[in-house]
Amino acid sequence: MKYPCNVIRDLLPLYLDEVCSIESRKMIEEHLKECLDCKAYMDAMSEEEPKADAYRQIDPAEECQKASSFRAVQKRILRKQILTAVVAILMIVGISAAVIGVLKNTQRIVEYKNNLSVSMVDGSLMGRLYGSSYTNLKIKNISVGDDESSPTYIFYRISDTVWDDISTGKHMMTEYVICPKEKNADRIDRVYYYTGEFTNLENMNEAELQTVIEGSILLWEKTK
Repeated sequence: MKYPCNVIRDLLPLYLDEVCSIESRKMIEEHLKECLDCKAYMDAMSEEEPKADAYRQIDPAEECQKASSFRAVQKRILRKQILTAVVAILMIVGISAAVIGVLKNTQRIVEYKNNLSVSMVDGSLMGRLYGSSYTNLKIKNISVGDDESSPTYIFYRISDTVWDDISTGKHMMTEYVICPKEKNADRIDRVYYYTGEFTNLENMNEAELQTVIEGSILLWEKTK
């Protein structure tokens, strides 16, 4: 802890007379190692006041005043250090909260990396995402043909946030409904994961739809 030169110089007479506390002596000696001005000031005092003068009369009131001044300086320095630490902590908390807020609001389409699966559970088609938590689910049911016997496909994709990806463990799993039992999940023939454009997907002809299928991942197919 660095102390003002004027406080050190006020304590030098006690130091030279060897009547100050051990703590004050250590503090003065540490200061003198770094401050050449105070070292020169002490040397000048030593020349003017021989050590034999150690037995001179000491004014108790004056010494109490010096001690009080020293304690006041210590308190001011301590308060300043505490205030600096509190401000630093608040800045770190504020910056962290802002960064987390940005990450939580940064949505992105989940890329397929063997982290997605689909299965029929109690008559409903359920999807699973591993290593993150989804925030948005987009689904399109497409009938390939005009009659009731034509196959029906589901194309879907999900989105998560950067924060979901960072904060969720790789072995964690979130589940979502792709087609509930009440919506005739048993009539779905295939489920594809598709990250392309969903606009007018249901109005495409067979050739266009085949191109979409080629760019999709087949995650589930009805057992024949």
